[in-house]
Amino acid sequence: KNAQAARREIALDDALKSPHNQFVMISHPYERDREKREFWEALLTFVKNLEKDSTIIKNDNDRKVISSIEYMLENMNKLEILNKKAIYLYLREMTGMTTKQLAPTLRKIKVEYKYFIKDWNN
Repeated sequence: KNAQAARREIALDDALKSPHNQFVMISHPYERDREKREFWEALLTFVKNLEKDSTIIKNDNDRKVISSIEYMLENMNKLEILNKKAIYLYLREMTGMTTKQLAPTLRKIKVEYKYFIKDWNN
């Protein structure tokens, strides 16, 4: 009898991890919007802190790229398109640099961004 009950019963933690759980839980739009807003604010703070980081800022090109990214984050609502190609175009126009010149700085930022995302998700 206990074996039958054990097969029928499931722990609450296991039930919450179930893929069917998305239909049970209620998500409030305010919470989603707030989380999204907090993420973008944290990302902007992260980029502002990069400007002060001497391991990232090695030359004037690095400073230009980070300042341009900061500007884009502050004015996201004014930008018409936000995809990878458009962002590269905006960066090239704002900095006056080629994609080849942008790449080293963006690689450095990407490494730091991975740490930011890891911290954000935990």
